[in-house]
Amino acid sequence: MVSTQWVSGQRTADFEQTVQNYQATYLKDSQKMAVITERSKHSCEKDHVATPEEIEARAKEAARHEYIQEHMEEYMNLYFPEKQSASPNTTVTICDNGGFEQDFLHYDGFVSTYTSGSNTCTPNVPGWTPVTMPLANRIEIMTSGVDPLINIQIVKFGNKSLRINNRYGHINQCAGNGGVDRVIKTFEVTAENRRFTVWYAFALENPSGHNDQQPFFSIKCDKAPADELCFAADILKCDKIYPDPCNYLALDVLDWSCHRFEIPSSEIGTIATVEIIAADCGQTDHFGYAYIDGFCESCTGSALGSVQLNGSEFDPKVGIEYYSCDGQTAQVCGTYTLPTLCGNWTVANIIVPGYTIQNLIIDDANKTFCFEFPKSNFGTNDCLDINAQITFNSSLGMNLPPQTSNTIKICKELYKSYSYSVSIGSCNSNGTSDLLSDDYYYVTVNISDPDQNGWTIQRQLLDPYDGESGVYTITSSSGSDQVVLGPFLIQEGCWDIIITLPNCTYTEKICPPEFCSGCDAFAGVEISNVTCIPGPPDTWTFDIFVSGIGTYTINGVTKTKGSKHTISGGVIGQSCLDYELVSGDCTQKIVVCPPVPCSVRNCNLEIYSGKITCTPSGYTVNLHTQNTNLCYYQPGALVSTPVPTSGDIGPFTGDVQVVVFPCGPMPPTCFKMLYFPKPNCNDPNIEITFGRRDGQVRDQLTVVPNPTIGNSIILKTVSGLEDVFDYSIHSVSGQLIQKGTFIGVEQSIPFDASGGVYILKFVSKNGQEGQYKFVKL
Repeated sequence: MVSTQWVSGQRTADFEQTVQNYQATYLKDSQKMAVITERSKHSCEKDHVATPEEIEARAKEAARHEYIQEHMEEYMNLYFPEKQSASPNTTVTICDNGGFEQDFLHYDGFVSTYTSGSNTCTPNVPGWTPVTMPLANRIEIMTSGVDPLINIQIVKFGNKSLRINNRYGHINQCAGNGGVDRVIKTFEVTAENRRFTVWYAFALENPSGHNDQQPFFSIKCDKAPADELCFAADILKCDKIYPDPCNYLALDVLDWSCHRFEIPSSEIGTIATVEIIAADCGQTDHFGYAYIDGFCESCTGSALGSVQLNGSEFDPKVGIEYYSCDGQTAQVCGTYTLPTLCGNWTVANIIVPGYTIQNLIIDDANKTFCFEFPKSNFGTNDCLDINAQITFNSSLGMNLPPQTSNTIKICKELYKSYSYSVSIGSCNSNGTSDLLSDDYYYVTVNISDPDQNGWTIQRQLLDPYDGESGVYTITSSSGSDQVVLGPFLIQEGCWDIIITLPNCTYTEKICPPEFCSGCDAFAGVEISNVTCIPGPPDTWTFDIFVSGIGTYTINGVTKTKGSKHTISGGVIGQSCLDYELVSGDCTQKIVVCPPVPCSVRNCNLEIYSGKITCTPSGYTVNLHTQNTNLCYYQPGALVSTPVPTSGDIGPFTGDVQVVVFPCGPMPPTCFKMLYFPKPNCNDPNIEITFGRRDGQVRDQLTVVPNPTIGNSIILKTVSGLEDVFDYSIHSVSGQLIQKGTFIGVEQSIPFDASGGVYILKFVSKNGQEGQYKFVKL
């Protein structure tokens, strides 16, 4: 009885004999041999002349391909009988590190030769011949180590990778022979694997004068044609000679890089095919080869650069800031890495394919970015899956394909707007009838911040003193709250209140009520344009405006009502000046302080009075300032006192003038004069230290500014008083980033986490808990 194995072997031998007979006939065909001879002239290597042996070997290979293509069914039955009886495998996965740890798990291999097609990575082949893998120098499994030619790691993940093609030819060692090698893998598309990544590295010899015939490398997926990757040798500009006995031309080498595919959700349940090709040049001499590994691994660290969005593919509430001023935008942030190729690289642009974004901010120093995603993108959709594409600029003029980020989910129903209201209180005379300068008022702000995103309130004076910006932060906190701001002196005039929340800023003009002390002839007086005139000595002026008709006097000098008049303050000294205003039977007093001296070098002082606190021994005033190492004293004093880190100075018992200056010799030449009228401590809105009112802002920590940038953040008490907190910082998914103890009023701490949304949690020394959400760009 004849065995089945013997019969199969005999048939295979017969097939090979038939192929050899076909090759012999092919070698005698003058027309076909003329074509092979012409192709073997190596136009890309003008000094090389193909030997008769090389021409014959290439003719035999062409003949074998030609015969197999004409007898493919017989060839497949003999060499791949299992393929003929197998049905499509719908259980194959793509997310198995490529399957290379189990060698060629679920892969099919093919070889051919080609003459053109490198520009689109679609080779012009006589046909693909299936092969059994591994196939030496063409399709092989590699183990960990270093490539002996280009000195990169052979394996990226695990212990094995795929090498497709080789630097050594399959006919003669030092030529590419026009070879093109191909592997494919089919798999069932699922919700989990429809988005997958492939890691690859390659070396492509880069000859000149090759039109559509360069060595090339490509990865394609038939269910995601838009994501096709195609690399011809002339795309990179990093040509370099790698020493080898074969004396190759300069190579373009790409270390391990990552590419993403996204199959539409409509294809879930269907069978997809991934195709990977590496090809020599179409003129038969130069080579290209590639390594493949790491399907479905993270794209961080790709040699072509990478981009990552903060957020989740499955949870739309993670990593996205949905609050905005009008509820029509959400803020999405992310990180990126630059290519590690030759030359200098910068970000050219970031887009979200298929959608409109606005207010893109790229932080080159920290490799982060943020953009707003308008609600109008949704149309009739409730949720969208979005990703970002980043394009890089090269100093060497390389035009690399855009790199694609991970995909995140964003939902329309989560878009929300902040809300606020501002009300201006009435005038308080502070118990005096003839002094205008101590009349004050409050501003009440209601903020809706239910998600504890965090907010900051700033004040921008519209008529600041000469040389000053007039802007400072009043307070910051998180959560929905009512905040009573002040007291503010009416004499300071109009100002803008600036309410800042993540992804949102509101600005509203605040104008004080009229003065209410005593008689009303000067209820609408305006003091403005306090100006320094350089000396020496420095002098100063201010403008005064009194509404109405008729005349009035200021320190005995008659002025007309309804007109603005400039008043000289004389030499800038360490004293605020009193001015008496008289109109008929109405007599009032104002106090005007001079500006900072303007001819003193580096005298840049910005100091503003803030919260007033009444104590059993008087009152204290909190100073808002960015200046450090400040001291203060009352005019005539012989010694000064350092301004503490809390900013609270005092206590004082009556109306006072204070000189604030950079600590140093007295009397200073650089100083700022401040006037503090004695507060009415019976006013229920004045802060008191002997019993906190209901409705006051709770002791808590904030991060300023918010959003923040850089590798550190500033923690600050809302109350402006020294306190002790245990704190921890968490990602929005709950992961602990870091923790520590806060002592004082303000503290800068290192924080080098990537851009995103974070939660600051804290517990005060009294056991009060809280949290504060902030954004790092």
